[in-house]
Amino acid sequence: MSGLETVPGQVGFMVVGSDGSVVTSDGELLGDEHTAAIALRMAMSCNKLMNTFNRKGTFNRLSITYRSHTLVICVSNQKVFVVKRRNRV
Repeated sequence: MSGLETVPGQVGFMVVGSDGSVVTSDGELLGDEHTAAIALRMAMSCNKLMNTFNRKGTFNRLSITYRSHTLVICVSNQKVFVVKRRNRV
């Protein structure tokens, strides 16, 4: 397991390889290739943007907040980690 299943409030998670393949997934993100492709493109775009401003390394976390849930995207060890969490009301 990736440890993402223990994130409080998560309703789904996935790990995406650098080639865009879903390495593992569960819950509402189970086998969601479309979201995997978008998350990978967003992570790559954030890294390019940081390089444009001469920042070293990669971004720490990208959160995309919707009304009912938030997607949290992190990059580590050439993999993109995505967690879908319910928003607290």
